[in-house]
Amino acid sequence: MIKRTAFLTILLLGLATLAHAQRPDFNGTWRLDDRASSVLSGDGLEGLGNPAPPMLYITHRSNNQMTLSSRLLGAEPRVYLIGGDSWVPAPRPSTAKFLMSSRYRRLSVVSEANGEVEGELVRVQEVLTMDPSGDSITLVVTTTRSWGPETNRLVYNRVGGRAPSRR
Repeated sequence: MIKRTAFLTILLLGLATLAHAQRPDFNGTWRLDDRASSVLSGDGLEGLGNPAPPMLYITHRSNNQMTLSSRLLGAEPRVYLIGGDSWVPAPRPSTAKFLMSSRYRRLSVVSEANGEVEGELVRVQEVLTMDPSGDSITLVVTTTRSWGPETNRLVYNRVGGRAPSRR
C-alpha cells in the first residue's frame, strides 16, 4: 500500500511538472512580420498605440502576470493575469475598460472580454500562441460587434536569442 501511494504521488508530481513545463514563455522583444500578418480592422491591441504595433515587449513572470508594451508615444502597457481577470482598454471609440479573463491553453494564452461600446455589445477574444520553436508568436484578435466579427492576425518574430528564465 505504501509503495502504491508513493508511486501515485511521484506520478502526480511528474504530471504537474510536465504540465507546467509545457506553458509557453513569452518573455522577449518581438518584431512584427508585416508579410505574415493580416490587419483587416482598426481594432486590435487598444492602448498600445496601434492595432499592430511594429514592436512588442513582453514580460511574462512565473506568477502568471504578463505585460505587453509597444513603447510608442502615448501607449499604455497591457497587463494580463493568466488564470484571472484584468482590466484592458475597450475597443475604440470607447475610453472605457473591459474586464478580460485569461487562461493557458497548450502553447497559447486565451483572453476574452465582453462589454458595451456606445450602447453596443462588443466581444473581444485575443489568442496569443507561441510557435513550438519559440522563435515566433501569433496574436489573433477578434472583435465581434453587431455587424459581425473582424479579425487581425499579427505574427511577431523574436529579436535576439532565446527568452531568459522567468522571474
